[in-house]
Amino acid sequence: MTFRLPIMRPLSFLLLLTVLAGCNAGSTMVEEEVARSYRTSIVREATSHVEADLIAQAEAVYPPRDSVLAHVPPERHDRIPETGYWYLDSFDGVRIPYALTGDAVTYYSDLIDALEAGEQLPFLTEASLEYRATASFRETYTFDGQDPLTLEALPSVSFERVHVVEMSLAWYQYCGPVCAMWINHSRIVVFDEAGTLLQVFLDGPRPIAVS
Repeated sequence: MTFRLPIMRPLSFLLLLTVLAGCNAGSTMVEEEVARSYRTSIVREATSHVEADLIAQAEAVYPPRDSVLAHVPPERHDRIPETGYWYLDSFDGVRIPYALTGDAVTYYSDLIDALEAGEQLPFLTEASLEYRATASFRETYTFDGQDPLTLEALPSVSFERVHVVEMSLAWYQYCGPVCAMWINHSRIVVFDEAGTLLQVFLDGPRPIAVS
C-alpha cells in the first residue's frame, strides 16, 4: 500500500490595480490588470507507516547551528535564531535555505498562501513551490556526490541495510525581468534498519539564481 500526501493548490487570479492618471482635479482613474500566479505542490511518498515516520524524522533533523553561522557574516549572526535555523540569508524578503526541514517546507507553503491572499510581498506576481520527499529501504546504498557550492567531489560513503530519505525543494519567485529568484535544494538522510539516524548529506549553502 502506498501513502501519498499531495497538496496541489494551483492558484491564479487577476488583480485590478487602480492607477491615478495625472495630478489635477481633472484626473481620471485608469485600471490596469496584473496577472498573478501562485502554485504549491507538496508530495511525501512512502510505502509504509514506518517510512512515513522516517520522512517526518528526516524533516525534523537540524544541522549544528555553528555550521550555519560559519557561512553567515559575523554582523548578521543575530539574525540566525537559536532554534529553527534552517535558513542563512534572504533575498527580497524571502529566506534562502541552508537545510531542508519541515519548518522550511511550511515557511514556503505559508508564503504562497500569504501571497495569494495579498498579505505579504505584494510585488511578487508569481511564485511556486515544489517539494518532494521519498523513503525507501536499500540493501546497499552509496552516497557519491559533489558539493553543490564548490562542485568538488564529496567523500563516498557506503551503507548496508538502511532506510534512505531523499528530499528536494524548488522555489521560484518573479516580480519583473530584473526581479526574480530560483532556489533548488536537496537533502539525503540515512537511517539504519532500526530507524536510528546515521548521516545527513547535502546540507549547506548553494548557488542561488537571481535576476
